Parts: sequence; structure tokens; C-alpha cells
Amino acid sequence: MKTFICWLIACASEIIMGLEFLAIVIIRSNNLVIKDMSSNKEASDYFFIFSCIATLIFAISIIIYTYRNIEEVISRQFKWKNSRVSSFDYRLKYSLSRGVLALPVGALLFYAIWLLFNFQ
Repeated sequence: MKTFICWLIACASEIIMGLEFLAIVIIRSNNLVIKDMSSNKEASDYFFIFSCIATLIFAISIIIYTYRNIEEVISRQFKWKNSRVSSFDYRLKYSLSRGVLALPVGALLFYAIWLLFNFQ
């Protein structure tokens, strides 16, 4: 399971963003709305704050998970040929890049939800 999650983080982020973008296009072109929340400004503010915090928590958890489980990503040859410093450098850069990529994934998800509930 750990290998599958690491594969999802490494390879599926771009696919998920593409699917989220496609969903946003479909929602906007068909004017799909689950519930009209355009008159409730307070709910819009709370949802925006919640989505920002949830996206940051998601990105930070991705960074921590990839940093702790980097052995699933790098090869044994990489670990034995390179020094601990270069291995740490790779681990840190990889974890940060996956975390930065998780930010738009979360943002697009909450934007799609924003559109579905017609927040203003």
C-alpha cells in the first residue's frame, strides 16, 4: 500500500489536476449548481478559510509522507552510490516539489466545490 501511495504522489498528481480542470470546465459550461449559496457571504468566507487551511494541511502531509518514505522512490543504487548529503538534498527537493504540486491539486478541488455550491 505504501508503494501505491508513493506512486500516486509521484505520478498521478498531474492526472488528478487534469481531471479536476476538466470537471471545472464541465461545471462552468453546464452551469451545474448543487445549492445556491451566493446570498450567504458568511458561508463563503468560512468556506474560503476552510479550503485554504485544508489545502495547506494536505500539502504539508504530502511533504512529510514523501520525506519519510523516500526509500520507495529512490533506487538502492542511488542510496549506495551517493553520499548522505546528496541523498538528503534529493529527499528534501523531492518532498518539497511534491508538496508544491499538492497545493494546486487541493486548490482546484475546492474551487470545483466552490462552483458547485455557487459561493460568491
